[in-house]
Amino acid sequence: AAYILDRKGNFDTLINPEMIEVVDLEDEEDLAAVKELIEQHRQYTDSERAEEVLSDWEATSKLFRKVQPKGNVAVPIETKEEPAKKAVVKS
Repeated sequence: AAYILDRKGNFDTLINPEMIEVVDLEDEEDLAAVKELIEQHRQYTDSERAEEVLSDWEATSKLFRKVQPKGNVAVPIETKEEPAKKAVVKS
């Protein structure tokens, strides 16, 4: 899964809905993980954007979306030894 800060509320219109799904980030475990990643990013980079997000976490956390593959999706996997192969990712 990936986490997106959807400030404009239009991320759903920018994806291929046949391949991925976008859901509101409501799970407390996911929210805690995202917050921790942002805190680490701020610590290592002094990011002003991270500080901005964290300073109003209660409101900003509601703008995050979770992006994940839909059902069984063929994803190309490439290694140094072999060209891309298709792998099935199950959600």
